[in-house]
Amino acid sequence: MFEELAMEYIWQSPVMIKAINLGLLICGALIAGFTFPGRRVCRAAFFAGTALAILAMQVAQMIWFDVYLALDNGYLISLVTAELLISALAGVLLGQLAIGRSVDAFGTRRWAFLAFIPIAAFWLFFTQPKNTPAGSSNARVTVLVVMGFAAFIAGTLSNLLIRDRMGTIAAERALQAQHSTVS
Repeated sequence: MFEELAMEYIWQSPVMIKAINLGLLICGALIAGFTFPGRRVCRAAFFAGTALAILAMQVAQMIWFDVYLALDNGYLISLVTAELLISALAGVLLGQLAIGRSVDAFGTRRWAFLAFIPIAAFWLFFTQPKNTPAGSSNARVTVLVVMGFAAFIAGTLSNLLIRDRMGTIAAERALQAQHSTVS
């Protein structure tokens, strides 16, 4: 039964799969909204945390390298469950970061939703803190910004790797299918 649900999921259009994952990401963010107390998150930490969450979601796509093996051996539901769970957990993390950044920038959680609107998210990135906390270290900020850029670069490279590898896997599977029909 669960394998059939997993099959139904992977046969959805790519747009539908992205919509499902986006819905889970938003649900995770809403859970964070109800459970996270809203500690301040500085701009650099918001940038680095967002980049790391996106990198984690990108790297998680590598589980699909085993899709044909999972299909053949009956554990496709594990891959689908992992993908959906990662989307929800990333939503919780992004929600916590957005709430913390909103509190830091505006003194209220009210503007956290901006993090989930592509262009509007820059408002959270660039707004000065409402109250500059004592003990802010330039070295810490520099490390966080470098870490954020490194995560964005790694995410871009992993995306290229995933696309290349999935194309190779599909081609290998097509050759195997063609070879088995010829034999």
